[in-house]
Amino acid sequence: MSLGTLTIHHDYESGTTVEGTTRNSPAHLALKAHPSWTWSRYSTAWLLRSSRHRQSKPYALADIERVLTEAGYTVERDIDDTMPSVEQQETNLADRMDDRVDRLTERSGKHQTKADATRAKADYVFHNIPMGQPLLVDHYSYKADRNRRERAWNNLGKSIKQGEYADELARRAETASHHMGARHNPGIDPF
Repeated sequence: MSLGTLTIHHDYESGTTVEGTTRNSPAHLALKAHPSWTWSRYSTAWLLRSSRHRQSKPYALADIERVLTEAGYTVERDIDDTMPSVEQQETNLADRMDDRVDRLTERSGKHQTKADATRAKADYVFHNIPMGQPLLVDHYSYKADRNRRERAWNNLGKSIKQGEYADELARRAETASHHMGARHNPGIDPF
């Protein structure tokens, strides 16, 4: 008795996907447990890692077909190994790298803005404490003052981590911006 029909699809742009699974089905659980497959929100299907912009991988197709057949499914194949010209592949890669640079730059800016806002919250508290003002242990405001200072210190640490992540994203964007130049001039250091 077959649990249903699944389709293994492959084309250059979208890669190798398994379509027709449902959440928590045996196929879903088998693909989730397999190290070579991941859920792709982009494709809304299970995607074979490193299969986009390449030809299909027959051994991987046979392996997952065997796993899904053993789980009780009928598996169909829809494979298109047509590749664009080398010039078109290079143009597509350059476009993807440009998109990556733009995404990383945008994310870096958002994280830096968040880090600046978190730092401003901490600085606001610290600037309103008189220089050298100790915590007044026996005062009625002790607990509130202590909590305010702890939040400020936590925000300061958080802003530093957010800023470091923003710097990392900016560094990755910078590296991605040099990718095509290094690809076509491998002997020249682009940095």
